[in-house]
Amino acid sequence: GIIGDMYPKNYNEVLFTMAALLVNLTLFSYVIGQVSANVLKGDEKLLKAREELGAVESYLNSFDFAEDLKLEIKRYFQGATASSFLSASEIFDSVSQSLRLEMSSDLTRKCL
Repeated sequence: GIIGDMYPKNYNEVLFTMAALLVNLTLFSYVIGQVSANVLKGDEKLLKAREELGAVESYLNSFDFAEDLKLEIKRYFQGATASSFLSASEIFDSVSQSLRLEMSSDLTRKCL
């Protein structure tokens, strides 16, 4: 090919070729590093979201909620973004007012 037949013929061309390769390799390694960092960051967010959903599941299993209410609460948290690990009171406080009212009435109904 045409490019394979071309090679540096003097010292300046060798230095230019080496500098161009160095810049190319540096830029390539930077791009690869950024892509892998973004992938790892996405995995980290996914793991955090799964931890939160696990906390919500254990919270729901500790009380005797109706199945349709459990499903609605799970969907609520699946749509929410992963922000931090949630305790039981944070789970109850973070759901919408209507879900909170349904949860309270369901628990009260089962206790009575």
